[in-house]
Amino acid sequence: MSLRGSVVALLAAATIHAPASAQDVSGTWVIDGDSHNGSVHQTLVLTQEGTALTGTVAEAPEDGGDPVAVQISDGTVLGKEFTFVITLDFGDGIEQRLYAGTFVGDSLQGTLRRFTGPSVPFTGKKAR
Repeated sequence: MSLRGSVVALLAAATIHAPASAQDVSGTWVIDGDSHNGSVHQTLVLTQEGTALTGTVAEAPEDGGDPVAVQISDGTVLGKEFTFVITLDFGDGIEQRLYAGTFVGDSLQGTLRRFTGPSVPFTGKKAR
């Protein structure tokens, strides 16, 4: 199943059980996790309008350069659950990553799913 198909199936299943109003998750979030390649430290800047979620994911390159922001797509918030996709272009190919998880107040937890390696669990806090 394609990443887009996975997102559609996940959202369809979540819609059946979603409460009528979603938590507003707009703002800046900092997430951390550990992968087989080392640690993950990213900044999410999210904007929620109804159940639609837009924004960016930024991470400093491994060479220590300035953080690079990537637009999210297919973003949705249903109740306390969220999903979105980013697409990275490496020049010789692209990689899509699916983020899915839950928000609770100013904290979140979830999983970053890569098709080129294992999933990465992450936790995060809303920046103040």
